[in-house]
Amino acid sequence: TQGRLRRSGGSRSVEALFFRNYRKFHGGALKVWDYFNHTRAAPNWDAWIQFGPRSCWDDSNPWHAASDRVLGDASHLEPDVFFVAGRDWRSLDQHPAAESGVPVINLIQHVRHGDETSNRFAFLERKAIRICVGEEISQAVRDTGVANGPILVIPLGLDLEILKTDSDAHRDVDVLIAGLKQPQLGTELAEQLGSREGSGEWRVEVLSDLIPRPEFLERMRRAKVTVFLPNLSEGLHMPPLEGMALGTLVVCPDVPGVEYCSDGFNCLRPAYHLNALAAAVTAAHSLPMREAEAMRERAHETVILHSLNRERAAFHDVLRNIDQLW
Repeated sequence: TQGRLRRSGGSRSVEALFFRNYRKFHGGALKVWDYFNHTRAAPNWDAWIQFGPRSCWDDSNPWHAASDRVLGDASHLEPDVFFVAGRDWRSLDQHPAAESGVPVINLIQHVRHGDETSNRFAFLERKAIRICVGEEISQAVRDTGVANGPILVIPLGLDLEILKTDSDAHRDVDVLIAGLKQPQLGTELAEQLGSREGSGEWRVEVLSDLIPRPEFLERMRRAKVTVFLPNLSEGLHMPPLEGMALGTLVVCPDVPGVEYCSDGFNCLRPAYHLNALAAAVTAAHSLPMREAEAMRERAHETVILHSLNRERAAFHDVLRNIDQLW
């Protein structure tokens, strides 16, 4: 790294300061954790993080594994780069170096950043190097016409090491419904599937409460078909991609922001209503073995394009060129 980031002129590491208000585990927090680790893995870089005072410190907080990099008060730190996501801008504004021209990397994980009614929209006018986790999100940000600074796309990456599964894994659940975001619809779907002719012997499980991530991954690993019920618009929505990695046949309705899902190619992507979802589950179970396996193979190819190593390599390119981008 050259230019302003070599302020000390010596062998000092380039330091990035992250911010988070952690309430509970979700995909957005996991992705910030990934970028925190990407930064620490870059040659001559180091990363620190300051949490909001009301942050939760239970076992779900990924930074338990890096407590030596957590600062109760980072006001003494003179970072070379700030890293923010979501509403972390508010924490950045409290730092003494907020107005000093320090480069800011802004991770954008949802199409709602481009919505004028969103509480994140106003942050687009702040100068930053913006990294969007998908093309649809990038386009939503560009279409606003107010984003200040370069807009880059780095497709979201998964840690494939923890998503390994045997090709002949025992799948004793016929249908898993991931209904945390739409619990009522999940219950209705389970009831409709149970009443369908020929499906009376299906074992259907509904997840409508938050469970530890390892348990959630194991439930998908055991399911023949997994139905995902996302919000009506999404950004970073990793579960269907995780499902593809774990070899379950994925049914995910067509919503903005889940751009890696391709109907009939790597998953089934029905319209977002009860009857269409039920029909897609039945179709998934009716696929001949050869077609089902072909869909799983194409899903695996999709997953490879979203590896954490690819994400890290792309982000390291950003760090190497941060002076030019800024």
